[in-house]
Amino acid sequence: MHKTKLFDIQGCWALINKNPATGENMNIKTIFLIAMVLLSLPFVANAKPVIVGYNGNLNDAILEEHNISNYTVHQQINAFSTDISESTIEDLFSEKKIRYIEDDISIGVVGVAYDSELYAVKVLDSTGNGQISDVIEGIEWAVANDMDIISMSIGTTAYSQAFEEACDHAYSSDVLLVAASGNSGDGDITSNNVEYPAKFDSVMAVSAIDSTGIAPIWSSDGDEVELAAPGVSIYSTFLNDDYTTESGTSMATPFVAGVAALVKSENQSMTSQEVRELLCSTATDIGSSGKDPVYGFGLVTI
Repeated sequence: MHKTKLFDIQGCWALINKNPATGENMNIKTIFLIAMVLLSLPFVANAKPVIVGYNGNLNDAILEEHNISNYTVHQQINAFSTDISESTIEDLFSEKKIRYIEDDISIGVVGVAYDSELYAVKVLDSTGNGQISDVIEGIEWAVANDMDIISMSIGTTAYSQAFEEACDHAYSSDVLLVAASGNSGDGDITSNNVEYPAKFDSVMAVSAIDSTGIAPIWSSDGDEVELAAPGVSIYSTFLNDDYTTESGTSMATPFVAGVAALVKSENQSMTSQEVRELLCSTATDIGSSGKDPVYGFGLVTI
């Protein structure tokens, strides 16, 4: 399976096909979210994380006998967690004090195209503000480094000819651009409040829906909206290696970029325009029949 490069300009993702240093084909690595690591322990050959339940008090002699020196005790449930080999697991089962041994399952979230490479380019400051020229520079970097898809969870109500030309150039260079439609919706579908860059013809505009398939009132609508994706109460990665729940068309946009990455990875010869057309033609129609200003062609579908 061909793998794609995904690039992020502070929420702008770019998917890559080639190694920018060698020009050789690359495979898509993890795009969005990786399982959270709960415990970091020294390397043990062929080891896997487990939770071991025991009766009574933890017997140090058992731990020493099986060479278990790095572990975390969970006293309230009479258990400890560690990384051990399959052979050690088998040996522990012979101990009468051991009640159970189970896999220590990773906790976290996974993206749509989780086997893609994610490249991040920061163009906004810590408050989420920045200059259009910085975003343009990020887009130029994506084009120069052979990105396939740029996902922009950013927006402005101010038109910029330079911004539009940068997006147009990227699209003409066979880069697919996906952007958040904005969070300026007023509930009036006759008033167009899609923000830039989603408003540009060269960019796919993405609106948000909730778990019931309904667009929240704040999801910007307009004729430019092409697809809708989940954007309400989305559990995702956050600052300082943390997770949080957020809402917005910025949360919806990476879903579309991820589906585009899956399509591109399986159909290497498809152009960005062809991927765009396929996503629109295979979307699940919601809202008014056919394309509408709230959901576009409908919910992006794998």
